[in-house]
Amino acid sequence: MKKHLISTSLFFLLFLGSVFPSSGMAEEGVAVIVNHSNSVDSVSFRELTQIFKQEKQFWSGTQKIYLLMMGSPQEGKDKILSNVYQMSDDELRKFWISKLYRGEITETPKVILTPDSMKKFVASVSNSIGFMNASDVDQSVKVLKIDGKGPNDEGYPLK
Repeated sequence: MKKHLISTSLFFLLFLGSVFPSSGMAEEGVAVIVNHSNSVDSVSFRELTQIFKQEKQFWSGTQKIYLLMMGSPQEGKDKILSNVYQMSDDELRKFWISKLYRGEITETPKVILTPDSMKKFVASVSNSIGFMNASDVDQSVKVLKIDGKGPNDEGYPLK
């Protein structure tokens, strides 16, 4: 009976490991995407944070940065919240309201619901920037390197 319990428990643990992979496995990176016409190919993590917090609101010159946010945590938003903003979703909402109230921004980022919609928007609006899971990226958009690294590189800050 005891052997049966041990083998059943072992099977259950192995099953859980296949359904819920351990944190030791490589996580998918979140790709930061821009329009192909954007001359920027790489940003530092500090610059990215400034752009996403709208502390930096213009690309080189006078072209305003159009910031887009994914609406779903499954589409990379959770990694952006924890790594870039270091805030919860509720804290981020308060952050945007506060910036609006102080007159630091004129509008909050546009929320996009699906990766396909994000790609279409970024591909059609030259000054936009958004993000999505790296596996959802295609040739319609350009992926920015962060600190010289892409989403599949070791040490990429959005994994």
